[in-house]
Amino acid sequence: MTLNYGSYRGTRILSPDSVELMTENQTRGLNSPRGLGWALKDKGWQGGELISERAYGHTGFTGTSLFIDPGREVAIILLTNRVHPTRENTKILKARPVIHDKVISLIDELL
Repeated sequence: MTLNYGSYRGTRILSPDSVELMTENQTRGLNSPRGLGWALKDKGWQGGELISERAYGHTGFTGTSLFIDPGREVAIILLTNRVHPTRENTKILKARPVIHDKVISLIDELL
C-alpha cells in the first residue's frame, strides 16, 4: 500500500501526501532519522547497506523486521524469535542487516 502511495488493489487507504509524510524525515537534528512510524536509512541501521536511500522500515522486539525499498518496489519481511532462549539474546542485531543485504543482492542479480 505504501509502495502505491496509499492505494491498495484500487482502493485509496491513505492520501499520497500522508504516505510522503510517513516516509520523510520528521526528526531532523535528533539521533536518527525517523518518519511517522518508520526508521529511515541511516549509517548502521538494521535495513542493511544495499537497500536504497529512500528505504524505510521497522523492527520488532522479538527480532522481526519489515523494510520497504521504494526504489526496487520490494518489501523484506523477516520473522524471527530472538528472545529464545533468553531475552538477552542480541545476535539479531548483527544478523538483520546481513540478511537484508543478501535479499537485496539476490533481487539485484535477478533484475
